[in-house]
Amino acid sequence: PSDEGEWVQLNMKLIDWGYMDFSRTVRVDTTLHTIKELIKQWHGGNIASLTVCRGTYQETNELRFDKLTLKECGIDGASDQSQAPVVAALRFQTR
Repeated sequence: PSDEGEWVQLNMKLIDWGYMDFSRTVRVDTTLHTIKELIKQWHGGNIASLTVCRGTYQETNELRFDKLTLKECGIDGASDQSQAPVVAALRFQTR
Protein backbone atom coordinates (compact mmCIF):
# COMPACT_ATOMS: atom_id res chain seq x y z
CA PRO A 1 0.00 0.00 0.00
CA SER A 2 0.94 3.59 -0.51
CA ASP A 3 2.48 5.54 2.38
CA GLU A 4 0.22 8.49 1.57
CA GLY A 5 -2.60 9.30 3.95
CA GLU A 6 -2.89 9.35 7.71
CA TRP A 7 -1.80 6.46 9.92
CA VAL A 8 -2.84 5.45 13.42
CA GLN A 9 -1.68 2.78 15.84
CA LEU A 10 -4.66 0.90 17.22
CA ASN A 11 -4.26 -0.75 20.60
CA MET A 12 -6.93 -3.43 20.63
CA LYS A 13 -7.90 -4.76 24.01
CA LEU A 14 -10.21 -7.68 24.70
CA ILE A 15 -12.42 -7.00 27.72
CA ASP A 16 -11.23 -9.07 30.73
CA TRP A 17 -8.57 -11.02 28.78
CA GLY A 18 -5.39 -8.91 28.62
CA TYR A 19 -3.23 -11.66 27.14
CA MET A 20 -5.18 -11.35 23.87
CA ASP A 21 -4.45 -7.62 23.43
CA PHE A 22 -2.58 -6.57 20.29
CA SER A 23 -1.66 -3.50 18.23
CA ARG A 24 -1.72 -2.69 14.53
CA THR A 25 -0.75 0.40 12.54
CA VAL A 26 -3.32 1.11 9.83
CA ARG A 27 -4.48 3.99 7.67
CA VAL A 28 -7.41 6.02 8.96
CA ASP A 29 -9.28 5.23 5.74
CA THR A 30 -9.49 1.59 6.91
CA THR A 31 -13.08 0.50 7.47
CA LEU A 32 -14.43 -0.83 10.72
CA HIS A 33 -15.25 -4.06 8.86
CA THR A 34 -11.54 -4.53 8.10
CA ILE A 35 -10.64 -3.87 11.76
CA LYS A 36 -13.17 -6.48 12.86
CA GLU A 37 -11.65 -8.95 10.40
CA LEU A 38 -8.19 -8.29 11.91
CA ILE A 39 -9.59 -9.01 15.37
CA LYS A 40 -11.26 -12.21 14.16
CA GLN A 41 -8.01 -13.38 12.53
CA TRP A 42 -6.09 -12.64 15.75
CA HIS A 43 -8.53 -14.91 17.58
CA GLY A 44 -8.39 -17.71 15.04
CA GLY A 45 -11.54 -16.74 13.15
CA ASN A 46 -14.01 -18.35 15.58
CA ILE A 47 -16.06 -15.30 16.57
CA ALA A 48 -19.82 -15.27 16.07
CA SER A 49 -20.45 -11.79 17.45
CA LEU A 50 -18.04 -8.89 17.94
CA THR A 51 -18.64 -5.52 19.59
CA VAL A 52 -15.98 -2.80 19.20
CA CYS A 53 -15.88 0.42 21.23
CA ARG A 54 -13.63 3.45 21.02
CA GLY A 55 -11.99 4.25 24.35
CA THR A 56 -13.95 2.75 27.22
CA TYR A 57 -16.23 -0.20 26.66
CA GLN A 58 -19.74 1.20 26.94
CA GLU A 59 -22.73 1.39 24.64
CA THR A 60 -22.29 5.09 23.82
CA ASN A 61 -18.77 4.38 22.48
CA GLU A 62 -19.76 1.42 20.30
CA LEU A 63 -18.63 1.60 16.67
CA ARG A 64 -21.64 0.09 14.92
CA PHE A 65 -21.36 0.82 11.22
CA ASP A 66 -18.91 -1.49 9.47
CA LYS A 67 -18.74 0.60 6.29
CA LEU A 68 -17.42 3.68 8.13
CA THR A 69 -13.70 4.40 8.09
CA LEU A 70 -11.72 5.06 11.25
CA LYS A 71 -11.57 8.73 10.19
CA GLU A 72 -15.36 8.82 9.91
CA CYS A 73 -15.51 7.31 13.42
CA GLY A 74 -13.49 10.30 14.71
CA ILE A 75 -10.05 8.66 14.80
CA ASP A 76 -7.30 10.90 13.43
CA GLY A 77 -3.79 9.85 12.47
CA ALA A 78 -0.30 11.06 11.66
CA SER A 79 0.63 11.98 8.09
CA ASP A 80 3.86 9.95 8.07
CA GLN A 81 3.83 6.24 8.91
CA SER A 82 7.53 6.33 9.87
CA GLN A 83 6.80 8.83 12.63
CA ALA A 84 5.29 7.66 15.89
CA PRO A 85 1.64 7.24 14.94
CA VAL A 86 -1.22 8.59 16.94
CA VAL A 87 -2.53 5.90 19.29
CA ALA A 88 -6.21 5.02 19.59
CA ALA A 89 -7.61 2.46 22.01
CA LEU A 90 -10.29 0.10 20.76
CA ARG A 91 -11.86 -2.27 23.27
CA PHE A 92 -13.78 -5.30 22.09
CA GLN A 93 -15.94 -8.12 23.39
CA THR A 94 -16.54 -11.43 21.67
CA ARG A 95 -19.54 -13.71 22.01
